[in-house]
Amino acid sequence: MPEAPGLVGCREVDLHGPPEAILGAARALLGDAAPAAVVALAERTVLAAAHLRDRFGLAGNGPPVALRCADKVEMKRAMDAAGVPVCPWREVHRDTRARELVAALGLPLVLKPRRDSGGRGQRRFVAEAALEAELAALQAGGGFDEGYGWLAERWLEGIEMSVEAFLHQGELRFQSFTEYFVPRHANIVPAELDAGAERELRAFHARALAAAGVERGITHLELFRTAAGPVFGELAIRPPGGRIMTLLRRGWGFDPWEALLRLSLGEDLSFPQAPRCCAGVWILHPGSGTVAAIHGLDEARAVPNLRRIALKVGVGQRIPERLGTGQDVGSLYAEGPDRDHVAAALTSAREHLRFEFA
Repeated sequence: MPEAPGLVGCREVDLHGPPEAILGAARALLGDAAPAAVVALAERTVLAAAHLRDRFGLAGNGPPVALRCADKVEMKRAMDAAGVPVCPWREVHRDTRARELVAALGLPLVLKPRRDSGGRGQRRFVAEAALEAELAALQAGGGFDEGYGWLAERWLEGIEMSVEAFLHQGELRFQSFTEYFVPRHANIVPAELDAGAERELRAFHARALAAAGVERGITHLELFRTAAGPVFGELAIRPPGGRIMTLLRRGWGFDPWEALLRLSLGEDLSFPQAPRCCAGVWILHPGSGTVAAIHGLDEARAVPNLRRIALKVGVGQRIPERLGTGQDVGSLYAEGPDRDHVAAALTSAREHLRFEFA
């Protein structure tokens, strides 16, 4: 039998550097060979992957599409131009003042990096003075010179959720709705929606994908359900975080990683038409500190419909502050016949589990 495929090489590159430097590193790694596909697996690689596809003449999402799905300012402009409802926003420049943002957006508002994911660097402000101090700190500390800048958004009251999808040659092949059961901590797939809400969200999702011009691969759209209808949050063309890939596999019964790779190679796929069960996860981050004890593991494992507890830390280890949703110390996984069984299992297991800090 042939040997299982594995890592054949790697190169470290500056993702903020020029595309030519990244292309040079790729050519040094590949030699005379050409890649069959270039796949972005994390937010900060989306633009680099698009430039590599462009340089190697590969089909897929090119740099303009990648920019609209990685840079929040370009993203919002594309949605505004297409008439997709977007939360009011403003680009933040070096000379932007808090009073201008408050006058345009009101309070509370959120300040966030143009290019990042998982809530990293986001700040919520309820007072103009605090916002002005933050803007001054960014300027004094070189924050405007690092990365790609900032934008501000009005704080939106609504139910946050996401839609995960796979596309081939611009055609939607699969979509699944994710409930943010406890935002930043717990997700459930598929979200429970009535027929009217699902139709509305499907139409909204299609408009956002068309506005961005996505052609191939996986997408992750975050949105808010409000009294006035769906409002666009963000759109990414890389695998979602929050263990959603695992939930897609468990809930729908197919391997989303394999699907992403095969679509990136130009293959068309068949996807399941209905979920096999409801799946959920509670991502654990109890706060920062040194772990003295972990209580309630046996009680949590005994909860009906809880499938698995996965912990990354033990007694004596230090948990750092959570700066983004990608940071955690483990997860609780549940599966059941419907959303309510899964939600109850996650809630009960999390209530049993307690981290004690030294």
